[in-house]
Amino acid sequence: MRQKYNIEPEPEHYACLVDVLGRAGRLEEAYCIIENDGSVLAWKTLLSACRNYENAKMAEKCASKVMQLDPTDHSSYVILSNLYSREGKWEEASKLRQKLVNVGGKKDLGSSWLM
Repeated sequence: MRQKYNIEPEPEHYACLVDVLGRAGRLEEAYCIIENDGSVLAWKTLLSACRNYENAKMAEKCASKVMQLDPTDHSSYVILSNLYSREGKWEEASKLRQKLVNVGGKKDLGSSWLM
């Protein structure tokens, strides 16, 4: 991109590439692209792909990176906790949910009206 079009890749470009690779199940390749300096968006994109392919080991790495880069983003806690629950890792899921509560995250309550 730099040489051919004289365009400096932005974080969104990398996130798109991670998304394409993630949808194809090529999680390791996507990880290698953002391993050293990925944006929060790219890490969250890979985390979602890990959820879709039920790859808890890589999801842990991604969630950890998201938590490090943006401690106010609670979605990584929820995604990883749900993945643990699906795998029957109830203790890990519970610990993660408690950690979420400790950092100030809470689940918004939903409501609906019938007329």
